[in-house]
Amino acid sequence: MQEYRGTGPGRAVASPGRHRWNAKQVHDFVLFMRNTGPWPDEAKNLQHQDVAIVTDPDAGERIPEIEVLVMIDVGYCKSMSGAVNVYERLLARPKPVTLPKVSKRQTRPGEGIDIPPQVLPHPKDPVFPGKHIKLFNSLLERRGLKEDRDGQLRTAYSLRHTYICLRLMEGADIYQIAKNCRTSVEMIEKYYAAHIKNTLDACAINRRMPRPKGEAAEHNLHSEESDAKNIRNRIGAEPLARLPGRLCQGDRRQGKQAERPLFAARSYVQVLRVLALLRL
Repeated sequence: MQEYRGTGPGRAVASPGRHRWNAKQVHDFVLFMRNTGPWPDEAKNLQHQDVAIVTDPDAGERIPEIEVLVMIDVGYCKSMSGAVNVYERLLARPKPVTLPKVSKRQTRPGEGIDIPPQVLPHPKDPVFPGKHIKLFNSLLERRGLKEDRDGQLRTAYSLRHTYICLRLMEGADIYQIAKNCRTSVEMIEKYYAAHIKNTLDACAINRRMPRPKGEAAEHNLHSEESDAKNIRNRIGAEPLARLPGRLCQGDRRQGKQAERPLFAARSYVQVLRVLALLRL
């Protein structure tokens, strides 16, 4: 959000000439990266012929479908609908016009300078020509956004980080995110999901198995005192003195513990559990 405000339309209007074109490009670069999530190198090598606006059959929305060149293979990315208007602006924005350099001596009075016609991007032209990543980094430094609150440096990769985190917070499937971003589930769990509390499903963590009808619920399954009380109610009061000596604790001879019998118990509750099994 802070990167978006730093590249807002107001800054593009205040920039003259080619600088205005660069300001608009950087602004759309931030929005495109935030809605698609490619690597910065993938966005740099992206061409207009690699992007197609299609209709998602499930959601019924128009989304960009991107063919990303990964090493010697091609990976596919289905972006969010928010990137449609951004890409249409990039596709309809003419290339910057470079005026010929003419000195005052070469210009006669009453003669104008021939301005080349505006040309729209071709299919094989890059979507983000120029040094957008460099301009983005310099913009972060001027706006004081180069470091986050933890002291980590912000780069163009932070826009990919934002895309993945927002998808996780919206409840998207982590496997589908990994496949769409050309990474692994382990990498997302290690570097992204671990920092988002919304990925912890309290209902799934605290889920309890349904009890059969007629069975009373126990007060505390992890309380030894409650377990001992329940067992005593089932087998009756049994004096602890009647139990074999080695059943409760091992004999210590010459500083060494004697060998315990098969049914040796380590606590009073375990002793009662053994007796309950014997009575059953």
